[in-house]
Amino acid sequence: MSRQSLDDAVARRLGRRLRPEDSGRIAHLNAVDDGLVAEARKLGGALLQHAFLAYHVDSTSHRFLGAFIEDVIEGRTAASDWQRGRVLVPDWSLAEQLTIERLQLLAPVGIDFSLCVEPRVAGWRNAVGWVGAPALVQPDADYLSADRQPRHAAALAMQRCRPIESQAAAVRRWHAARLAAAAARQGDLGRVKSLAELAGLAGSHLPAPGHCRDDARRAAEALLRELSQPGLLTADTVPGFAGPRDWYEGDDDARP
Repeated sequence: MSRQSLDDAVARRLGRRLRPEDSGRIAHLNAVDDGLVAEARKLGGALLQHAFLAYHVDSTSHRFLGAFIEDVIEGRTAASDWQRGRVLVPDWSLAEQLTIERLQLLAPVGIDFSLCVEPRVAGWRNAVGWVGAPALVQPDADYLSADRQPRHAAALAMQRCRPIESQAAAVRRWHAARLAAAAARQGDLGRVKSLAELAGLAGSHLPAPGHCRDDARRAAEALLRELSQPGLLTADTVPGFAGPRDWYEGDDDARP
């Protein structure tokens, strides 16, 4: 259908013509008002809804209208809240994470990060890589922010985050949680007694302990201490986040 045909179909469904002064008047999708949402819902189909919204919204936002219609017009999300806020976390494979320097590892969120994603057992059991990861919360991010996303960063919908104990402990706990998840998917994590057993169970695609960075080696050693303590790890605890802070730090790690 042509643009004019779509506008005519919208006008018939709404019982009014589209006003010339409304063309492109909305600069941002979060500014779509409730009245416009209500009218879009009356159109009863994505084609006419898209045409109606495209008429009112600046062309820079047209490529996002499909998701907006699904979540706001057909869904329950308020336009003002749609895709507002995000949490950035480092996005590396486990093998990369264990072998790159801390400065490079944290570049996607900034070396001075102060939060980590709340470690949740459900995500850990599914080997979600960002469980307990260093995090940068950006509450003012919106649907346009994806164009300004740092390299090797994953953008999550707003997640519950918590303050870290220290940079060293946060990085190593994250290492430990991912190592434990990889191992648990291959066998009985509770039977692991040594670094060699942990490395073997976690997967042949991972680097040998001798090729890992110091943070990764210390994380593995602390994880083994957690595994060796009866009753420390429960069904509600993410491995890597059960042991005390001192297990994940050393005398050379500066405290905040």
